[in-house]
Amino acid sequence: MGWTVEVETRLLHSSGQWMGDTITVPVGKPDAQGVGSALTYARRYALASFAGVAPEDDDGNGAVQKAPSRPVAADPPGYDNWRADLEIIATEQGLKALEAAWKKSADEFKVHTVNVYRTQWEALKAKAAKVKVEAAS
Repeated sequence: MGWTVEVETRLLHSSGQWMGDTITVPVGKPDAQGVGSALTYARRYALASFAGVAPEDDDGNGAVQKAPSRPVAADPPGYDNWRADLEIIATEQGLKALEAAWKKSADEFKVHTVNVYRTQWEALKAKAAKVKVEAAS
């Protein structure tokens, strides 16, 4: 499981009574900025929940609205099967086999992967790198 930030919020009354709750938020990137961002969101949403308000998320909405929208290219015919085959190679045979299969793949599939699925491709390579492959005797 990835990194998370947990924030406990307590609402206190002068009588000594209190109520509290904990919120856990995933960390987008495991670095200082990712932790800080997750912590900020956790605090904001925990407080809004206790106060019963729905805040306007200026930062998040502004970032989303400014992002240019471009159409996502449809997967080429046969892409799903090719991708499934690469997943099997990665998890069973490791990084060397995955790289060899990549080199033999159709250029159309490789270009589409790099342009549309780069993050998933990087994750697949990382997964393949962890596979222990025993040498044939």
